[in-house]
Amino acid sequence: MKIVVTETFQHFLPTGNGWIEGLQQLGHETFGLQSHIYSINAINEEMDIVVFMGMHTVKLDDIIKFKDKYPNTKLVAVCYGFEEYYLTLKPYIDLWVEHNYKHDLVDNMFKQEGMKLVHIPLGSSLTKFGPVDTIKDYDVSFIGQFGDRGHGYREQDYYLDPVLNLNLKGIYSGFYNYTHIISDQLNSAYNLSKVNLNFHYPSQKVQTNLQSDSIDFNSRVFDIALSGNFQLCDHPYVGELFEDGVKHTSKEDWIDSLQYYLNNETARLEMAEKAYKICLEKHTWKSRMNDFINYINL
Repeated sequence: MKIVVTETFQHFLPTGNGWIEGLQQLGHETFGLQSHIYSINAINEEMDIVVFMGMHTVKLDDIIKFKDKYPNTKLVAVCYGFEEYYLTLKPYIDLWVEHNYKHDLVDNMFKQEGMKLVHIPLGSSLTKFGPVDTIKDYDVSFIGQFGDRGHGYREQDYYLDPVLNLNLKGIYSGFYNYTHIISDQLNSAYNLSKVNLNFHYPSQKVQTNLQSDSIDFNSRVFDIALSGNFQLCDHPYVGELFEDGVKHTSKEDWIDSLQYYLNNETARLEMAEKAYKICLEKHTWKSRMNDFINYINL
């Protein structure tokens, strides 16, 4: 199939690149289009699928013109929650997608309007992550987001600050004043570390009557697993993805678990191997896009 993935930002984010990678690995002719520069009307041939990776710059008039020109092209909208203006797009969008694991509140909102919504969680890249045979020179790593969003933005008071107080040899990036590492260095960082820390925003771990709350995993949970390395994770649903291949630990037991696994190499290696095999089979961008193609064909 011929597929276009549009990105609304000034450059393709890892998610958009992941979709393109996965679709190409499945054999689909796929390319990206930055829709903040080019509208979909810049597409001058019929496509099987056009994916809008975010909807805030998509214009209804452009969609109407495009569908008039190419009525057989299926349009897919990747959204974040439910917005009233989505109702104006309802006649033209064939499939709505959220990048999370579960979101019952939003599911019900779409269902009430007769709009098809599916969930496609984040995945990991087969071209960027994988095991490396190297000595693990570091006790611990935590690679946060680029830029510090403020003390406690992801409960780092509970999960990260106590680790820093242990003065372990670590690789740190993306918070406080630690030097940022680039994305191409992530796989190396994970492979050099005995224990890779991974904790989430509180809103990613619960479902309430707020659209901002859902069961959602960050990309780190998949990237560390696909790198073939051990991770300590705070997400209560991580076992549904990786069984006992990833260690779930609450904030109360965080340091005790860290110290236990630092001193238990056999357990770390066995769990990391199990998580790697599960991720390789179920949680790459290729497997995510296989699910996506099945959804759109249905």
